[in-house]
Amino acid sequence: MPLSADSEDFENSGSVAEADDIVHAVDGKRIVAKWTDAIGTTDLHKDQPPVESLSAMLPENWVVCGLSIDQTRNILLVTRYEHNQQPIALCLPMRAVDTGDYLSDSNSDDAPESMFEDAYSKLQDIIAESDKTMKTGSLCATEADKRAWWENRSSLDQRLGALLDSIENEWLGGFKYVLDPTLEFSTSSDISQLRTAISECMAKGLTKSQTTKVRNLQLSTEICMLVFWAAQKSRANVCDGDGDGDDANSDWQDVCSLVWDIYYYQGAIPQGNEDALKLFAEKLDKALGELSIDSARDVNRKQLILVLDKHAQQIPWECLPCIRDFPISRMPSIALLRQRIQSMNKSAALAGAKASGKRVFYVLNPEGDLRRTQGNFEAYLSGQPGWSGVVGRRPMNSEYEHGLKTSDIFMYFGHGGGEGYISRSQIRMLNRCAVALLLGCSSGQLKFAGEYDALGTATDYMIGGCPALVGNLWDVGDKDIDRFAARLLQAWGLTRFSPAPIDVVLDTKNSPQQPTCPDKPVSLAEAVCWARRACRMTYLTGAAPVVYGIPVYLE
Repeated sequence: MPLSADSEDFENSGSVAEADDIVHAVDGKRIVAKWTDAIGTTDLHKDQPPVESLSAMLPENWVVCGLSIDQTRNILLVTRYEHNQQPIALCLPMRAVDTGDYLSDSNSDDAPESMFEDAYSKLQDIIAESDKTMKTGSLCATEADKRAWWENRSSLDQRLGALLDSIENEWLGGFKYVLDPTLEFSTSSDISQLRTAISECMAKGLTKSQTTKVRNLQLSTEICMLVFWAAQKSRANVCDGDGDGDDANSDWQDVCSLVWDIYYYQGAIPQGNEDALKLFAEKLDKALGELSIDSARDVNRKQLILVLDKHAQQIPWECLPCIRDFPISRMPSIALLRQRIQSMNKSAALAGAKASGKRVFYVLNPEGDLRRTQGNFEAYLSGQPGWSGVVGRRPMNSEYEHGLKTSDIFMYFGHGGGEGYISRSQIRMLNRCAVALLLGCSSGQLKFAGEYDALGTATDYMIGGCPALVGNLWDVGDKDIDRFAARLLQAWGLTRFSPAPIDVVLDTKNSPQQPTCPDKPVSLAEAVCWARRACRMTYLTGAAPVVYGIPVYLE
């Protein structure tokens, strides 16, 4: 099975995770784990100069997770890298998902051959129906028509939310915590306590020789952290009523199955059965609950960067419940991420890129048909003497290119991603490119290109040197995306550079604690995270905007 873009780093580190080596069935459920060794080189690379591992290059407050989908085997490969830690690779089974809508989920009694194609088809159906409603909204003449229109939109929004919940539960299950960027502990003694608790629970009821093998096997730090967080969060979900008790218990059993597999692969224990696994899960949950461990969480507001293959690119992972509240961005490949890290200022207090709020170029309503959007933002954009741009007319090709090359921030309020005003080759050949906020429909969508990687406007900007780009995965309504844009500019801190306000009325009940302008530097990805809450359609609009690139802060 191919490892997607992440495989380069596994190969360079001397350990390649092969699917046939790591797939194992436990009680009919395939749960797989491979913990890579980041030391040494393979014969394939013995004559090449050593390559610095990605984990060694990463800033301390970045976590990188790769997601790659094997449609043939219905397997999701998840990899995780963080500063000076061994990489993690999990190979997880993909099960059928649903949208909470009986009619759309019951078209066939047979399980789909490709779980991704099934989920992607359901996502596309929801987006297609959303597109239809956006075209008919202006035709609603009576209050009853408007009410029915909003009910339809709300229903689609709920279906998309249910689909994302189902993807989290059926594809990630108890291993969703591997995406959590706050997975860490404050002291090494915590890990020692966890290792002891796990081995003692596993050793109960075994023979003397098996017990010795269990106690001599030392679990990795990463496995211990994953087990601890899974136990803690599953327990919290049950106690707080945040999730279904059966789902929480199933998540916990997923992780316990992984631990059981590790001991089994090492020959320390016999193959388990359902009763033995259930008993082990109960004992371990109780033992971990009695430990006194202070977990360090959300101290530095870690940034999560997703490296997605051409299939995973189509899913709005950023809005999965388990990571929705974290600052998240995407990168097209590990190689491009390495390049960005190498070009960063290593002495900067905040790891990432810097952009000046005084050097801004904007394109507002270039086709002249988004009058409401122009009315919302024109005074604000033209209120800063140092900013320049184009309002209400099509920009010339040279203007568009000049804005990207000479400004620090480029804002586009129009249709699509501005593809009609500058060619792809021009963008790719830029020596320098501004941070881009492309707020038009489907501006961040990457399209399938057969056997090749998915391509789109976002990849063109990344190749052209853009530090970060905000774009939409699908078409969105202008009113709701205006709310998003207004909150984004506020949350990032750009409103401090213009004396004129943004003329958009925000529904503050969704984000009551967010200040008008932050009192400390906020990354663009975190600002997007806040801005999603301003959308009336939580998923139809809120899940569409994504960030490509590395963390960018205003200066």
